[in-house]
Amino acid sequence: MAFAVYTTALLVTTALAGLALQYSTAAGVVQLAVALSGNGIGGFALVLGILRDDRVQKAEENAAQARQESEQFKQQAEQFKQQAESERQRAERAEAELERVRAERDQEWAARIRRLEIAAGFAAPDASDDATEN
Repeated sequence: MAFAVYTTALLVTTALAGLALQYSTAAGVVQLAVALSGNGIGGFALVLGILRDDRVQKAEENAAQARQESEQFKQQAEQFKQQAESERQRAERAEAELERVRAERDQEWAARIRRLEIAAGFAAPDASDDATEN
């Protein structure tokens, strides 16, 4: 917008300067009109256009918002990572407990089978078994 106003004022200034050269009687009025229209109004419009240009401010606001969102995503990712680590540790503990229970069960079954074999006469009792069976 400012560029269009400035360009129009420049064309008007050129036309008025041409009139001032052709008609010397109106030269004072034409020079005043040239000064006001070309330099004054065009420059004023240019300054207003520059002042109203808020693209940089909007870009900075968008960048700040993007940084804030990025930080939030980083925090969420860290929380998910910690939660996943906690779940992994819990699963490892559960797996270790399951292995312990299975081993204990296997030992109990082996002991029962051994006692049944001894009771049925398929196997001779061990010296350690005699001390516990009394």
